[in-house]
Amino acid sequence: MDLVKIGQVVGAHGVQGTIKVESLSAYPERFQQLTRVTIARANQYKEYTLVSCKQHKSLLLITLDEITNRDQALDLIGAYLCVPEDQIYPLPVGEYYHFQLIGMKVYDKKRGYLGELDQILETGANDVYVIQSPQYGEMLIPAIQAVIQEINLDKHTMQVDLLEGLIEENHVDFRREQK
Repeated sequence: MDLVKIGQVVGAHGVQGTIKVESLSAYPERFQQLTRVTIARANQYKEYTLVSCKQHKSLLLITLDEITNRDQALDLIGAYLCVPEDQIYPLPVGEYYHFQLIGMKVYDKKRGYLGELDQILETGANDVYVIQSPQYGEMLIPAIQAVIQEINLDKHTMQVDLLEGLIEENHVDFRREQK
């Protein structure tokens, strides 16, 4: 089962094993509903029982049943709190988590297959999708309604209608020949 990161341990609070967690979720209230959480660190995964969670400034203070002292809490710094993909917080229709979009095959109405969505850049105004295209090289596509026409999670595809000037029609990708 795939796990989704929802928080990262950034410190310890007190001497009884409470961990400080930075929420990676747009919905930090989701932590209040958790009873179990998986902590992932260096490709090691362990499930914990969540005893309590409260907001403290910009962080969450979380008590786990299995963590009983400060040293154990400090040992978790840098680790991620994860939940199974089927337990992610539901988003409104038309909104998607980044992990749902990465790897999608991207098709343009006029040009056909463009490539795969490799990364998402978060800018102030809107996200920008980085597409790795065998024909056009790296492409930057604004994640705006005028460009993104359809997202199909089942088929893992995205249909776009590129704005004029986003790619050069006569693009030649000069790459060095590797030995």
